[in-house]
Amino acid sequence: MVSITSSVNNKINFTSNSENKNSPKQKVFLTEYNINEKNKISQNVKKNIDIKNERNYYLQRLPNVSFGNENANVVNKTGLNENDTKMFNAIYNNCSNVSKKGLNYLLNNKVLLNNDSNDKSSVLTNLYKIATTKRANGLNNQIVLDETIRELCNPFSIEQKFGTFSRKEINQLLRNKERLYVKTQSENPINNKMNASSLNPFSNCCVAASMEFNLASKHPAEFARMVENVTSQQMTIYKKVHLSSMSDSIVNSINDLVDFQVDFENDNLDYVTVMMKPDKNAIIRAAKQAASKKHGERSCIDVLLQSTFMSLGTQNTYNSLTDANDSIFSADGRGLTAVEKNFVEQIIEDKNKVTVTYQVIDENNILKDKGDYNQKIEHLIKSLNKGANVIVGITYWDKNNLVTNGHELTVVGYKNNKNKELVFILNDTDDEYQKPVEMKAKDLIPRIHHAGIPGELLSNEFKNVNYPDECLDFYHKYIKK
Repeated sequence: MVSITSSVNNKINFTSNSENKNSPKQKVFLTEYNINEKNKISQNVKKNIDIKNERNYYLQRLPNVSFGNENANVVNKTGLNENDTKMFNAIYNNCSNVSKKGLNYLLNNKVLLNNDSNDKSSVLTNLYKIATTKRANGLNNQIVLDETIRELCNPFSIEQKFGTFSRKEINQLLRNKERLYVKTQSENPINNKMNASSLNPFSNCCVAASMEFNLASKHPAEFARMVENVTSQQMTIYKKVHLSSMSDSIVNSINDLVDFQVDFENDNLDYVTVMMKPDKNAIIRAAKQAASKKHGERSCIDVLLQSTFMSLGTQNTYNSLTDANDSIFSADGRGLTAVEKNFVEQIIEDKNKVTVTYQVIDENNILKDKGDYNQKIEHLIKSLNKGANVIVGITYWDKNNLVTNGHELTVVGYKNNKNKELVFILNDTDDEYQKPVEMKAKDLIPRIHHAGIPGELLSNEFKNVNYPDECLDFYHKYIKK
């Protein structure tokens, strides 16, 4: 029997903490997990994949591709008009040598003229803006341009790992911590608790990073547009979102926006214009990553996009410095819960997504039911065949069935291996492995707690849950006290 998302299940935060020393040893919705178990799983799935058998993601943007001709004169063979050619040359002259290869790669694979964005602007147009207009303070045009081209060429290179502040940087931040506090709505918030440990946290941004990956891999023009917006001096993403993408009821859609305290303009009965921003401290981390990013760490654009998505889902209470929030839908202020993830995903993609929760977990965090195995497979296969990646939350539990943490992965395809076993192809933004990985269905499916499924693929039983009201009720009954 499939469990529809319940208020209890929604309170589990899907994070990627390898350790959380500040959490109590025994508490409902604990966010620790057995790192050895996760490492074992990650090692098992890091295998090269036969490209011929891959499905449902951009094959041309796999790692280790040949970027092709490095000379700018290839534009003459692409059908670009005169204005496009001028923009291409301006971009080409403002990026690094490596990115010039990537730019031509995007050109030859017809990604540059893709204009499937919210305002119909193309990848080319937004790269041109990044290259030629002033970026936010602390950001360099070429670095933002290079990172955007790199992630468009290979979305699997998108990371969630935080860069580490030095002792000197920590001391400077602590001296000014009152100016770095962000919005809070609790008497005992954790988002503004700054010390040497909390300023170098393990990343809880797997949900946001997975959404960023989806944009880059499935919607390159919208990804480029959002990067241009969030790295501009205004650091604001404007997006028209159809109210029908959020709910069958206009009133419910507006209420959801109000519950999540989103800035929006109600243009008409069809859509609203949503305004999204990263928290005010995100630029500090972004500037640091722009100046000194190490292998496996987030880029400056990863920082800003992920912080924007985290802020959107947590009523603007997310603090990039501590990677914590004060959301009314969260039990411990780490990561995003299923209801937060569902809301953000619908806004970001402007598509009706339903986060279906399969596992039953009681109020003591004990796993009672792993969910219907075949139902999960059916939902995944239908979604992938429709061309949609599926972000799934997976759980880890101990020998006593105590759920110890959750993590978010993106299912991008499937195949049968040589033994005729069903295998799913995945992206993990926390494995520092910039290629897809694969996992047998028998290993993945039992761990899936929830999955974001296109609404049109689901029967009505999955759509009639008022997620925000359920979570607010749970908050007032159990968390606020």
